[in-house]
Amino acid sequence: IDVTAARDAEEERAAMLAEIQEGQKLESLGILVAGVSHEINNPLGIALTATSHIAQNADALRASLEAQGVLTDKVREFLEDEKEAFELVESNLKRAAGLVRNFKEVATDRAQKSIRQVNLKSYLQTLGGSFTPLLRRTRAKLTIESAPNIETILDTGSFGQLITNLVVNATTHAFDGIKHPEIKITATQADQHVLITVCDNGNGIPANVLPNIFAPFFTTKRGSGGTGLGLFIAKRIANDDLQGDLTVENKESGGACFILTFPIKLENDE
Repeated sequence: IDVTAARDAEEERAAMLAEIQEGQKLESLGILVAGVSHEINNPLGIALTATSHIAQNADALRASLEAQGVLTDKVREFLEDEKEAFELVESNLKRAAGLVRNFKEVATDRAQKSIRQVNLKSYLQTLGGSFTPLLRRTRAKLTIESAPNIETILDTGSFGQLITNLVVNATTHAFDGIKHPEIKITATQADQHVLITVCDNGNGIPANVLPNIFAPFFTTKRGSGGTGLGLFIAKRIANDDLQGDLTVENKESGGACFILTFPIKLENDE
């Protein structure tokens, strides 16, 4: 008896259930991250305020000593070192606060359906900030270019998941043997539609893979934990949630480009 079809169907069912469970985990994780981010923001804010206050006091002390003519070289050197240290602490605290803010916003969007008007450039930059750990681990550089005045109404949770899937796909598949991996996200507006490209400078997509790239359960990394659902879900989000389309092509200069188009306003949006 040929049980191949039944076995394949069971494998697909198991993979789909795993994807649903993973989505539920992400939703729970999103709620948790949003709460933790809120709690972390409080001590970060206090630390930033204290650092700024100490730096201002150090500047005032230096100015006072200079005015009195009692500022020795040793004290001057000490205050200069302290100023550099305060600036370093302040810049890193601001960076940490920015990362927490990005994680909180993205996590909140993932935890619930959120259809709202956003400035596309600002939201893409916020989303890009949440990729920092992934990009650092894969040594990939991310560039975001967008016109500053594109305002669109969309489901930010679905949109964020789509862009995340494309970035993760690039870091997973595109850069084997590439010394300086780069990902570039570009957003433009044409009439009443938005065009977003997510391009990499990687190895491109093999000709035998390209026709199946959006097929469910199709993956070239199954042995490494790939489910073959990331790009399928991205395509579905583009079609269903954003009322647009997602296509892909190889670049002549090397690498691949995913092209997302969708209306600037949802048809059923009032």
